[in-house]
Amino acid sequence: MLPVLIADNSRSVLKILSGMLENRLGAKVVCSLSLNDALLAIQEEGPFLVGIFGTVLADATADTIVEQAVQHIPTVIFTSRVDAATQEAMWSRGIVDYVAKESMESFEHVTSLVRRLHHNPEVNILVAHKRQLLRQRVRGLLERQNYQVLEACDQNQVFQQLQEHDNIRLLLLDATLEHDATTRMLNKIRQVHSQEELAVMVFAGPEDGHNVARLIKFGAGGSISQEFTPEELYSRVSLNLDMLETLGRLRDMAIRDELTRAYNRRHLLQRAEEEFERANRHSTDLSVIMIDADHFKNVNDTYGHDVGDEVLRQLTRTAEKQLRRSDLLARFGGEEFVVLAPETDLDGAVDLAERIRRSIDALRIPVDEGELRFTVSLGVAQATASDQSVESTLKKADQALYQAKEQGRNRVFTR
Repeated sequence: MLPVLIADNSRSVLKILSGMLENRLGAKVVCSLSLNDALLAIQEEGPFLVGIFGTVLADATADTIVEQAVQHIPTVIFTSRVDAATQEAMWSRGIVDYVAKESMESFEHVTSLVRRLHHNPEVNILVAHKRQLLRQRVRGLLERQNYQVLEACDQNQVFQQLQEHDNIRLLLLDATLEHDATTRMLNKIRQVHSQEELAVMVFAGPEDGHNVARLIKFGAGGSISQEFTPEELYSRVSLNLDMLETLGRLRDMAIRDELTRAYNRRHLLQRAEEEFERANRHSTDLSVIMIDADHFKNVNDTYGHDVGDEVLRQLTRTAEKQLRRSDLLARFGGEEFVVLAPETDLDGAVDLAERIRRSIDALRIPVDEGELRFTVSLGVAQATASDQSVESTLKKADQALYQAKEQGRNRVFTR
């Protein structure tokens, strides 16, 4: 994370806010009591992620602070003065956002805003509207907060952008795009992109209430006026993205192992069945690798369960580094893991298993007595026409794993 600059005449504000940013986000924070000191810090210690400026500094008026700050750094104004005229003046000068100094909750808001500014370059937003001026206005405001922005002017461009960019998190959609075809378009989008993957918000005018209600039924997450203020746009975008993060965390809790963050057994079996059917349908390869930590009970008995837990976490992280995006690693139970490798024949799966084995064999985990080394045994099997189900393939891999154990451990066997 780039460092954060705070300029305020209150030492208490500097202490509280810098402490929250350092402790919550791990940010490096540079504090200034005057505008001149802040501008000098920008010159000597930049670049900064953002500058957070109070509107009361010893050497400058509020207008001068805003005017000077926005010329040199992405600027958030932290102020107790929030009347409409002041807001309009600040937005017109190009600030990133403003936060009202009202309570401790205001400091939480600033911390959350800095966190978003740090992560927003990873967030793609697609703006789909027939009016170019509106698209440009939205783009300009979102780019102030570091979002990556794509545009579409019609239905065909929407689908093209969604197909070409698989990491779009939010779609801002014209409720009247392509004359009343928006509902059908959103229905088609939802057949491919679930509400856990893609949030949708619609631009609407006063006369579009009925259409907006239909769109919400088809998976839109709300609407925004086409005459929106910057504050309204930022608030609604953040709300939709926060909801997406919450749904993602809930989904992760349902499909991942709490200790290792590998996928859990239930998710593995579901995905394995899908991949097994796909391999049969398209006559493609599918292999599985069964992994078991050698002498794991001895690790727990000798070093304790905390070290045993760390062994499983290190096993997971190390194995995942060897996998492709299409592969899946799951904790099958206890110290046993399974890799699902679509479009991989037996030779390819054996190569993968050997890479996993060697990388884990090279690990060293610090313990009170020095360093702990552990190994794994692996069984590999490829799905064949004789397999009645994916369970048959998993059983073959388990039998191969048993052979690897019988032959001395820390090795790969196939069936």
